[in-house]
Amino acid sequence: MGMPKIATRGTTARVAPATGRTTVGKTAFAYKPPSAEELKERAQRRGSRDSFFAQHVNFFTPKVGPNILRILPPPASKRDEWRSYGVELFIHYGIGTDEAGYLCLDKMKGEPCPICEERTRAKAAGEDEYAAQLRPNTRVSVYIIDRDQEGKGPLVWNMPQSLDADICGLAVNKKTGEIYAVDDPEAGFDISFNREGQGMITKYKAVQIDRERSPLSEDPASAAKWLEYVVTNPLDDQMIFYTYDHIKAAFAGTPHSAPAEGTTTTAVAPRSSPAAPGGRVRLRGAAATAETAPAPSSASQDTPPTWEEMQSYNLEQLGEVGAVFGLDFPDEAFESEDQVRTWVCEQLKITPPKVAPAPAAAKGNWRDRLSKM
Repeated sequence: MGMPKIATRGTTARVAPATGRTTVGKTAFAYKPPSAEELKERAQRRGSRDSFFAQHVNFFTPKVGPNILRILPPPASKRDEWRSYGVELFIHYGIGTDEAGYLCLDKMKGEPCPICEERTRAKAAGEDEYAAQLRPNTRVSVYIIDRDQEGKGPLVWNMPQSLDADICGLAVNKKTGEIYAVDDPEAGFDISFNREGQGMITKYKAVQIDRERSPLSEDPASAAKWLEYVVTNPLDDQMIFYTYDHIKAAFAGTPHSAPAEGTTTTAVAPRSSPAAPGGRVRLRGAAATAETAPAPSSASQDTPPTWEEMQSYNLEQLGEVGAVFGLDFPDEAFESEDQVRTWVCEQLKITPPKVAPAPAAAKGNWRDRLSKM
């Protein structure tokens, strides 16, 4: 169970590039600064958790509020295969102790998938809630240009299928049947929308296609460079498909060696998939693996705190409430403690009273007033 995270803001001072120099003293030390390429490579490392995209890929994350972007066209050779400007992905999120994501072998390649097999077993056993957790999420992977950060060049965005459907719906004139080719590099359309919320409660509203056609870039050289990148780095070549055994081992919480970028090999002997619930492996937001999960305590059956109590809790105490009720705090950081409090109240359906209640007695309050605060 992860604690809620608060986003931090700060400023970064401009520093002149480092240059080589030799220090003089008892010994001479020749200093050689790191190159920009080395720093960029290390900055993009994201730990040992499995990723279903190559490590060098730069991703786009919509900011809270207004966003304007341009979808890049696929390579001409991929248009018929993809049937659109992007690749449809089926992803199992939150798998194993690392809560990693894996491309569904069944949906993506027509091969046996250990997660889908466990989902089939769970459905047959009537474990509908657990089976729903195992359903692959659908995303549409596209290259985009963020109009607020064009200097970053093409970024990969695995957009929600619902947003892709909204864009495709707007791209057809309902009266005339005219197609608005949003990814046309010479006469396409920018896309705008507002992002609201965080993590699991993110919403995309006010989705619009620009009313006027425009080129990919006013600078032909930049447009050519971006298009060349798309052709030489097609999205489906950046994806990592792990083997059945690798995914099953991760699902069961068995340690495994990470494969080299772009490979899918592992020879770890996995444990059999545990039954659920009660013996399920750790998924997104779960507290422990199947072998170490404690028996449900009486605390997990408590009535949630009142609205008034929630207003007095700090970040750590809000995290304790989330842990007791098994809430899955979003991966993305909240903007403030109040946002965490609002999110927890929404998840537990804690609403403010319509009429101010009488003062509550000291005894019997939730979790003994969080151990007397």
